Amino acid sequence: MLRLTPEELPRGQRPGPTAGLSTQAAAQRLQAIAADLQRYHQQLREQASQGLLLADQPEAIVLSYLERYGEQLCGHPVVRDSAGRAQACVARTNNVIEHFFAQSKQGLRRRLGRAHLGRDLEDQPAQAALVSNLRHPDYVHVVCGTLEKLPQAFAELEQLGVPDSHPLQRNNRDTALWRQIRAWAQDTDQHANSLSDPKCSQTHGSATES
Repeated sequence: MLRLTPEELPRGQRPGPTAGLSTQAAAQRLQAIAADLQRYHQQLREQASQGLLLADQPEAIVLSYLERYGEQLCGHPVVRDSAGRAQACVARTNNVIEHFFAQSKQGLRRRLGRAHLGRDLEDQPAQAALVSNLRHPDYVHVVCGTLEKLPQAFAELEQLGVPDSHPLQRNNRDTALWRQIRAWAQDTDQHANSLSDPKCSQTHGSATES
């Protein structure tokens, strides 16, 4: 019903591994999903009102989730031109992002051979994520024209002094900031403990009365 993958599309219309649906096709697909989901939601409501759903039935569980999160599943913004053609639309799920991180972790695991890669992902510079965009011809065309001209594009950035203003950050942990946060947290805990102490509470109450 929610169509997390484009498998429902005819074989000739399914996007390739590195290309997505056209913006217009993606917008039409979002509308179709929203309409089908609304009809299904209404159908489950009618069954529940007639007492046809038991609490432990899968349909009843789905209905409870739709009642709670249904508004967040559809209605994502679509930008259209003057003729009504879709120019850009927001992805309905974060599946693409999740798959991207999964592939990134697989690449790190091949290179490093470690099982736990959370810290390695955190310590990667943010710019490392942009490298995967070089698989897309339209991105390459905007950045440098062709991959053969990529070294020239980096050389031009070097001449402009961009690395000086946007250095690669290989450690996203601000040690000084974390130390200050811990100090604030400890002071807050100590203050809370002092207020919960009966002796301190009596003293505080006497001071308040006076």
